[in-house]
Amino acid sequence: MNQEELKSSYPRFSPKGTRSGTTLPQVSPNNASLMNGRPASRKPQARGVKRDIEKLWEVINQQQAVIERQHQEIERIQRMVEPMSDVLKRYTDQAERRMYKKMDKQSSDQIKTNTRIDNALAALRRAKANSDEKARVFTDQIQQLHSQLQFLNEEIFGDPAGGVPEE
Repeated sequence: MNQEELKSSYPRFSPKGTRSGTTLPQVSPNNASLMNGRPASRKPQARGVKRDIEKLWEVINQQQAVIERQHQEIERIQRMVEPMSDVLKRYTDQAERRMYKKMDKQSSDQIKTNTRIDNALAALRRAKANSDEKARVFTDQIQQLHSQLQFLNEEIFGDPAGGVPEE
């Protein structure tokens, strides 16, 4: 709401005259009961009522001035805060983009590391399978050698144990 709208929505009142076609209500014996909520059985003192109405208009005008000053202060603060709001929004947007970039980089680095570890693990499994196979072949060869030694020992010495200790 701009200043003109504010002034037009809250007109200043004056007990002495009019403003923008607004006049003070006239107190007459016919509408006195409407003004104070009591029947118009007693005739109010015109001077005392007029003074009370003037005081009420002064209070209304003072309150209106306070409202206008508060509205102006609110607008001033909003103008001060608006640039800061824009700066903070840009900063948070930049920080968010940096965070997303950092997370993407960390994610891709972690994927690369996981891939290297998976490849190394697969190579180790292949090496273990290869060494297990070689160990099995070596054990089979030792068993064959042991059988051949036992056979040769029996042939030469005729003794099944033949001095070769069995395992």
